[in-house]
Amino acid sequence: MPDPIVPADPRMRRGVAIAVAVVIAVGLVLFAELQSELDRIASLAQRDPEAATARGIRLVTILALVAGLSLLGVGGWFWQLARRIRRTDQYPPPGMRLLRDTPLLAGTRAWTVATKAKVIAVLTWLLGLAIAWYLWQLAVGRLRGG
Repeated sequence: MPDPIVPADPRMRRGVAIAVAVVIAVGLVLFAELQSELDRIASLAQRDPEAATARGIRLVTILALVAGLSLLGVGGWFWQLARRIRRTDQYPPPGMRLLRDTPLLAGTRAWTVATKAKVIAVLTWLLGLAIAWYLWQLAVGRLRGG
């Protein structure tokens, strides 16, 4: 007997498409602003190397925080998904809005999905921390001449 299918939510698809378009547009604007800031730092470095270093460290610190916190948030979403799957003993859990039709899994198969979600959460958290640490080390080490 095939698994029952949980239907996709068409409004969710539209919402995700709009969110992706907004993120891309904002990302392009921020990338252009980042390029401008790097040009300002390079110009400042010719006049005042210490001020340019401080400004560069501040910029990299902000980037590290944004990258690290973003990935911590994504990891948190996966962790909460795993908790909901385990609590309800099914995937997708009741009330979850889906992008595509998804077979309803229960019991051991749902717990397997929950375990995978927890592994993804932990790996995402570690990646977020690693990226933040690397960017911070880059700022402190290279920009200060270390």
